[in-house]
Amino acid sequence: MSWFSILDPLVIWLISAGLLFVIEILTGTGWLLCLSLAALTTSGLTLIAPTALFWQWVLFSAVTVLLASLRTIKKIVYRTTPSDVSLNDRIELMKGMTLVLNDGLINGTGQTRIGDSVWFVRADSDYPAGTKVRVTGMEGVFLRVTVAE
Repeated sequence: MSWFSILDPLVIWLISAGLLFVIEILTGTGWLLCLSLAALTTSGLTLIAPTALFWQWVLFSAVTVLLASLRTIKKIVYRTTPSDVSLNDRIELMKGMTLVLNDGLINGTGQTRIGDSVWFVRADSDYPAGTKVRVTGMEGVFLRVTVAE
C-alpha cells in the first residue's frame, strides 16, 4: 500500500466521498449520504486550506455529526401521521351514503349507479325504483342497503 501514502489527502477524501455515495445509492439508507457529504466537505477544506490529518478527521467527524443530527431532527419535525385510514377503502367511505335506486330490487337484489360506476345492491326485501336507501356495508360483491328514512 505504498501508493496510498503518496496520494494527496484531497484525492483520498474525494475517493471516499464517491465510494460512500455509490454505496448509499445501492443501499438507500440515507445515513451514508451524511458521511459522503462530510468527506466532500473535508476535501473542499483540504483544497482551500491544507491542514493536518488530525484536523481533517475532526472536521469530518463534526460535519458527520451535524448532518446526522439535522437528518434526525428533520424526520422528527416532518413526521407524517395517517390523516384518514379509510382513504383508499371505498366501502368504508360509502357506509352511511344515501342513494336513490335507479331500478327496483327484485328478490332483494338489484343495481344502482354511484358516480360513474354501477354497483350491485342487496336488501332484506324488494324496493321499487326511486326508493331512497342507505348503504350499511358490504356482502360479497353486493352493497348492503336499508331504507333511508
